[in-house]
Amino acid sequence: MNQSPWPPYPKYKDSGVEWLGKVPEHWEVKKIRNISTSLDHKRIPLNAEQRAEKQGNIPYWGANSIVDYINELIFDETLVLLGEDGAPFFEKDKPVAFLSIGPIWPNNHIHVLRINSTADPGFVKYSLNSVDYSNFVDGSTRDKLTQSKMNNIQLSFPPLSEQLAIVSFLDQETSRIDALISEKERLISLLQEYRQTLISHTVIKGLDPNVKMKDSGVEWLGEVPEHWEILRLKRVLESLEYGISESLSTDGEIPILRMSNIYDGKIFWDDLKFVDSVEDSLYLQNGDLLFNRTNSLDLVGKVGLFEENRTFKTVSFASYLVRLRPNNRANSKYLDYLLNIPSFLSEARSNAIPSIGQANLNPTRYSHLLVAVPPLEEQQNINDLLDQETSRIDTLISESRTFIDLLKEYRSSLITAAVTGKIDVRGFTPLGSEKKTTDE
Repeated sequence: MNQSPWPPYPKYKDSGVEWLGKVPEHWEVKKIRNISTSLDHKRIPLNAEQRAEKQGNIPYWGANSIVDYINELIFDETLVLLGEDGAPFFEKDKPVAFLSIGPIWPNNHIHVLRINSTADPGFVKYSLNSVDYSNFVDGSTRDKLTQSKMNNIQLSFPPLSEQLAIVSFLDQETSRIDALISEKERLISLLQEYRQTLISHTVIKGLDPNVKMKDSGVEWLGEVPEHWEILRLKRVLESLEYGISESLSTDGEIPILRMSNIYDGKIFWDDLKFVDSVEDSLYLQNGDLLFNRTNSLDLVGKVGLFEENRTFKTVSFASYLVRLRPNNRANSKYLDYLLNIPSFLSEARSNAIPSIGQANLNPTRYSHLLVAVPPLEEQQNINDLLDQETSRIDTLISESRTFIDLLKEYRSSLITAAVTGKIDVRGFTPLGSEKKTTDE
């Protein structure tokens, strides 16, 4: 995707601006202050309560997106909006500048620019999304582009007709790339949905489509194979134990898994905290399960399967997690699949006690929930099939995400190449223009 079918310009000159480098000989370098008028003084922020009283269909802009719709406007014209604070200035695949056509109400977190007649607003938008903001953005906790710094940003400009040709090229090419990205994102969504449906069906209905079924007597389970047992979760567990409640640090001998380390049934080993010592009984063993007893309502009850990590000899867990150690009636991997399906999680969360910003799921109540338990051999067969199929699906998802990343990288580099004159698109013909000429 780094190969470009578009040639460079015949002659270049030094722009005098480090991030721009060389630009086509006939292009000019200008500061934002010379091609625009700032309308920041007309911005008015509205809080959520004020916006609730003005609901409508006019976009209310925040730092880098539309955050609401109201029934009043401040501007009704073509403008360029540029993030002031909180915008993703250093994430090249995310925009910080936007073209606004029509009525809007911007708050005080986004700059508002009226572009003068020497520049095309669309070209300015694309150019501002290619700027290296490292010399313009200040702030240790929240990146901020002040008006004075913004006004001194230098961009390169071809003649207006050429700007329009570049905008036409980029509009078409970025739309094409965005459509490909959307297609891949839809594929990922379908694969994730299929993955979850496959797991849910298999751990409740089993592998044999012809097996005789029975009513489980449990609403969330429905019918299950006749030979499966319906047991309270505690009947397949050797123990349930809370984790440690000691203060954690970034240094220490023993890593402590926290609720943020559990995602999608797995343990993730990033952002670890440590302690120097732990009771032997609280060391994790291969096959232990950890469940979130306290978290937001959409995360409480999530379970992760602990598998030995070669990096650390011993590992323990924090007090907001509870360790489930299966007995000889259940396979850890099977329980990991079962306890993470949406229908079980919904049942578990209905037993959680909500509080401000989070919910608490008592381990005793959790252990009394009913589950379907096939024979051990069948559990293993289910694991084998699900491991194989989810691995295949996860590979497809990973490949799709990699392709999306490449498309975003290409999109960003294409915009930068066009607005800095690294490629010459003056020969570009918009789709459909040949047909229109022929018809005429």
